[in-house]
Amino acid sequence: MHPLDAAQVTYREYDKGHTLPTFWCLCSRCEDLYRAGADPELVEIMKDAWQESVEHVDECIRKPLAVFRRADRGARALA
Repeated sequence: MHPLDAAQVTYREYDKGHTLPTFWCLCSRCEDLYRAGADPELVEIMKDAWQESVEHVDECIRKPLAVFRRADRGARALA
């Protein structure tokens, strides 16, 4: 689990305000990729997870991922 800094979780997607939740959980595969800075691989995984076609990857996936990196307070193990 990655708690997020509440002051860093807002961003604009297509000029509309968005806010990430207070934390993100990553599976072990994604955690390893995240720690390695493998954002292109993470983007592909996130694209596959969407139920609809993602035409604008920069706005819908890369931007929230960058906000997550900025707001991340570090990984914490779940009990």
